[in-house]
Amino acid sequence: GNDNHLWCNVIKLPEHIPKSAIVYGDAKGEGRVENCKIKAWALYTKYIQVNSDFEINIPGEMRRKYNRLMKNYDGWMTQNDQYDMNKLLLLFDPLIEQMISLLTDSFRRFSSTKPFLKLRELILL
Repeated sequence: GNDNHLWCNVIKLPEHIPKSAIVYGDAKGEGRVENCKIKAWALYTKYIQVNSDFEINIPGEMRRKYNRLMKNYDGWMTQNDQYDMNKLLLLFDPLIEQMISLLTDSFRRFSSTKPFLKLRELILL
């Protein structure tokens, strides 16, 4: 199950934060798999595609893999039948794990800085 994935064990988001319009919105597809593929493509164009507004920092080979898979919308929607619901649900796990790794490394460095140590003393962490 998903409990084996690093990010599922690290990230616990509060219930009151805004939900993603892409993930929680209506994709207007014909069925669950098509809806997921539409949403996956929307996430790809927002976060993975080169020069996208919210381009994430991932290794080039990882980005090339997603580009080969999803760069062409029609190709993604019609020629990737091997992506069933289970594969679609796990499609972005490598990206999520990469982001967690970067955040963890950054926090580790930050947590040894003087401002962080001073703040920790103030709030008794």
